[in-house]
Amino acid sequence: MAATAFDPFETFVHLRTKGEADRVRWTPGFWRELTTADELLYLLSGRIDVLFEEAGGDRVVPLRGGQACVVPRGVWHRIVMHEPADLLFVTPPKGTELRRARGR
Repeated sequence: MAATAFDPFETFVHLRTKGEADRVRWTPGFWRELTTADELLYLLSGRIDVLFEEAGGDRVVPLRGGQACVVPRGVWHRIVMHEPADLLFVTPPKGTELRRARGR
């Protein structure tokens, strides 16, 4: 693939196991095609909370610009934004699920 600039807010990058990086344009069905795996969240700027659903209730991990956390495979989570933010996430493709947050 030729090196060209692209908009990271409209294009996702699929990092393959053999080192390839494929650009994937966002579509309405995009999330249904991702996989269940650990996910790296790296907050580039702003302030968010990552809420992990646990048996005893939600566990909150606050993130500020420049901080990161790992979401373990299969753990339901959601993001609460406290100020405008840019979030980079890295997760292997095929099978990620979306659902309404608990209590909503």
